[in-house]
Amino acid sequence: METNVEELLIDLSERIRREYGFRDEKSRAGGVGSSEWYRVDMLKVDGETFQQMLARLLREKGMTGPEVYKKVGIDRRTWAKIASVKHNCTPEKRTVLAAALGMRLDLADTTALLASAGHAFQPSVREDMLIRHFIENGLYDIIKINERLCEEGLALFL
Repeated sequence: METNVEELLIDLSERIRREYGFRDEKSRAGGVGSSEWYRVDMLKVDGETFQQMLARLLREKGMTGPEVYKKVGIDRRTWAKIASVKHNCTPEKRTVLAAALGMRLDLADTTALLASAGHAFQPSVREDMLIRHFIENGLYDIIKINERLCEEGLALFL
């Protein structure tokens, strides 16, 4: 049974709006652009930086950095930069998502990790919604995710 991507995107978009209390464009006052309703304006979540949250999640999962970055194809130097408190760099969204997939994080932890890096799932981005769908269903296989993205004519994950 093949899932209609448009229906999936609409369903996920509505769930995000309900879950996080987002209002549609017509009901929002203040004239904020439609592409900004999902924006996360924090580089710290619950007082943790991205690097602190990454380290905590690794400890909680009983994993090491090399286990994660090798599993999902993140370059060792890239991992060293994003994991180091000294560098304090902001990782790209796909790198954060790859780390979340490698650690097999649930949706709440993935969303928090994204937020700590200044990113969020964007309901208007089909790739985001497909990756979110995989995470919600406990499917963390990068190859299967890439196969689905390819079927949809979207950019491969990594």
